[in-house]
Amino acid sequence: MNVAYRLLARRDRSRFEIREALKKKDFEKNIIEEVISDLTEKGYLDDQKFAKVYGGSLARNRKVGPNYVMNKLIKKGVDRSLSHEAVAELFSDQEEIQNQLHSLIEKKMGRLKVGLSQIQIKKRLYDFLAGKGFGSDAIIKALNRYKSF
Repeated sequence: MNVAYRLLARRDRSRFEIREALKKKDFEKNIIEEVISDLTEKGYLDDQKFAKVYGGSLARNRKVGPNYVMNKLIKKGVDRSLSHEAVAELFSDQEEIQNQLHSLIEKKMGRLKVGLSQIQIKKRLYDFLAGKGFGSDAIIKALNRYKSF
């Protein structure tokens, strides 16, 4: 139990992360499930809260899109439906997403080599934004709104 408390003292974690950490410490399966159940009952372990906090942190700090956040949450062991809810809530404001994309385009444009054709620039920007986890519809809309090509 102390191991789980120490892990949670540093940051929120998903049930999967706690389970895996305890497995690595060679705890028995029934003990692990008992600890997870106890932590959940006490409110220390909540995958829904974790998904919102961790997803929001990724979106703010790493400037990533919904696809990236969704994949990270699933890798952290958060249920797909909870991940989907958190992502839908975090990325509900389409205007904010477009502003974020515009900001990323501005930043990337300063680093692109001079002498590239407009098509090459758009392709590089598209690939960059897709790699950040934004959907194709949002990227295309942002690229069409961007005036400095």
